[in-house]
Amino acid sequence: RSDARVTLLFPPGPLGVTSCIWHHRRPQSFAFQAGMAPEGALNCGCSVEEGLFEESLMRNGVGSMVAGQTNLDAEIRRPLLALLHKRYDYRDGDFEVDPETGEWLPGEGPRVWENGL
Repeated sequence: RSDARVTLLFPPGPLGVTSCIWHHRRPQSFAFQAGMAPEGALNCGCSVEEGLFEESLMRNGVGSMVAGQTNLDAEIRRPLLALLHKRYDYRDGDFEVDPETGEWLPGEGPRVWENGL
């Protein structure tokens, strides 16, 4: 599921650049040149995991992908993700699983993402 999400959410742009949503919306220089980000990183300097976390938060009402609306600053997102890892062993997809049944919420399972939504 996570690999399919990476493919769908972070395809290289026309210039070969990948970035999280927060950095994509802010005109600034990226940490890595196009095509030069190390494995597991986006050109903006955020990790792929941080980008997935950001997108998951937005789909759960924390921040917005809509221009002009608030989303979670990358400098706040990083320590929040670290805290969730440490305290709750957070993994991509945890917000999309029913806590009572352990089943994927409707429209969230691996097949949905692997089929391109």
